[in-house]
Amino acid sequence: MKITSLGISLLAGAYFLTSCSTQKNATEQKVMEVKKEENHAHAQQHDHGIALDLMDTSVRPQDDFYNYVNGGWMKTAVIPSDKSTWGSFQELREKTDENSLKILKNILSENYQKGTEGQQIQDLYATYMDMDKRNADGIKPIEKDLEEINSIRNLKDLQNYLIGAVRTGDNPLYGWSVYTDLKNSKMNAIYLGGPRLGLGKDYYQKENEANTKTIAEYKKYVASLLQILGYKNADATAQKIVDFEKSLAKTILTNEEGRDANKRYNPKTTAELSKLVKNVNLANYLKEAGVNTDRVILSELKYYENLDKFINSNNIALIKDYL
Repeated sequence: MKITSLGISLLAGAYFLTSCSTQKNATEQKVMEVKKEENHAHAQQHDHGIALDLMDTSVRPQDDFYNYVNGGWMKTAVIPSDKSTWGSFQELREKTDENSLKILKNILSENYQKGTEGQQIQDLYATYMDMDKRNADGIKPIEKDLEEINSIRNLKDLQNYLIGAVRTGDNPLYGWSVYTDLKNSKMNAIYLGGPRLGLGKDYYQKENEANTKTIAEYKKYVASLLQILGYKNADATAQKIVDFEKSLAKTILTNEEGRDANKRYNPKTTAELSKLVKNVNLANYLKEAGVNTDRVILSELKYYENLDKFINSNNIALIKDYL
């Protein structure tokens, strides 16, 4: 899986670089050759357009349009044993991964001059796959980040750290993005989203035996990471982190609730936002991130209504562990 996922990342970079270059180098030729080959194969397999054989035309569309369109597929589709879900998007991802890996392998088999795109891709791949070097380095590559987290003493320090984390994507508590305004398609809007949990929210929101077991295994995993970082009380700290995530998950929308666009659409002025969340200056957070706006849309209103309960002076130590 690591090779496949990396292949996508490397390929994305390769496509971008070659599209920006007018030089027909070896990398671009390889990409074009494989693309032509795959396009031809797809045309032969009819992998495009509407798959009529996956419909159920015995169902009247005016009675049950869903099964009319998907009935054939529903009767024959089997979820692979290594997947939790399956559908056309997953199939597309699988094919994309296969094509990406094929292109990557072609690039790895060639000899490139230093400084070329192909050589850079090869070096990046080799660096990623050098497990001996990675294991020898241990936590050295993140020591600076750990020092920054350890230096947090109060809410101001925490906010400054989270502002800096915008550039690296290391802020798990809140983040912003730009999308079309859900109620005005002629304009874009700034959205403030909820937390990024280490474990999917469903595991915390739906209490059953299977989820309880998964949470227990997740706790062991968190404890193992803390042990690598040198924590002496790794198990106890891991439990606190899991409990913290569970409390966060209870304030965010379930998958079913998230289907209601109105619940994800909560516009606020920055002045209103300051009254809603007092322990974190979110307006300043956005400004420091380069976002100049006096209006945001909260996709997780309940979460932000409770944010001061999570981010406060009494929770500094816990948040540092969580980061």
